[in-house]
Amino acid sequence: MKNKRKIVSLIIVFIITMLISLNVFATEITDLIGTVEYSEEYKNWLKLSDEEKKEVIQPRMFNIPKENVEVKNPLKKGRLLRSALSSKYSLQEDIPENIVVK
Repeated sequence: MKNKRKIVSLIIVFIITMLISLNVFATEITDLIGTVEYSEEYKNWLKLSDEEKKEVIQPRMFNIPKENVEVKNPLKKGRLLRSALSSKYSLQEDIPENIVVK
């Protein structure tokens, strides 16, 4: 029993020392951020005076790329569009008419 406790405690100490000794460098991220350009709306907003900036909402600094993903599974579509769905959902609307839904 004491041997098991010693082994478990050594393993825990080893794991903790490995986690503490890890060095994380974010040089790649900083290089990437340096290459991204501001959006046109943000550039125009920067040209405004301080008084005009108070009256206008600050636009997004960067353009965010959008991806269109084709989802063929009707259940996954339903999960992705939770807020857009009505309170009643019928699977028969999304599948061919010749399949019987139980």
